[in-house]
Amino acid sequence: ITTNFGHEPFMFDIEQYIKDQKVLSIQQMTSRQSIDRTPYTEYDLNQLVLSYLIHHGYTKTAFAFVKNTKSISDTDQEDTVTVRGTGMEQRTAIRSAIIRGDIDDAIRLIQQHFPKLLDQGERGKSVQLMLKCGKFVEMMREYCEHTHKKNGKSPFECNEFGELPKPSKQKRRLSYAEIASSINQKKDVNLEGSKHTKHEHSETQAHMMDIDEKSEKDVSAESLER
Repeated sequence: ITTNFGHEPFMFDIEQYIKDQKVLSIQQMTSRQSIDRTPYTEYDLNQLVLSYLIHHGYTKTAFAFVKNTKSISDTDQEDTVTVRGTGMEQRTAIRSAIIRGDIDDAIRLIQQHFPKLLDQGERGKSVQLMLKCGKFVEMMREYCEHTHKKNGKSPFECNEFGELPKPSKQKRRLSYAEIASSINQKKDVNLEGSKHTKHEHSETQAHMMDIDEKSEKDVSAESLER
């Protein structure tokens, strides 16, 4: 039995076959007719904006949009029912609970208004994981603030390096993304510091080698003079 993994020419002209397939694919793509692009009507665009507002839970803005938009006002009653039936108020309450750091209340509201959400396979597991991560972040935040207050110091923002950064002048709560960004910036500073340390260490070693080489030359010259 002999094998050929490409180190010898194949009996079947595979290179030409690949070229033919590429040409065929290009011909199929270029031979298709362009899609008939029907222009969107004003109603379609307004429905797009309305669906965005509903999706993100902007309840008051959605109601005002339905009320003030002429193309939607013709079916005002139907769209108002649609806005009311999407659970916008419940979703807004859940979002507000997460923003203020009350993850337990957010989980309670989800189980109350959307009980099947956390049981939807991979999506449910992903939501549970994000909520648990948020709960862990809030627990660490509360622990750090309690520790600083107990020591008679002003509350600081926590980090994973055990250091006490400068107190923040802003009164609003930092989001998870901002916390992660500050940690990444701290890591970048540490990496740059380690690079400078390595560079200084290399320069010191080179300087010591120059001194040793100069000493050896002086000893050799002294021996020749003797």
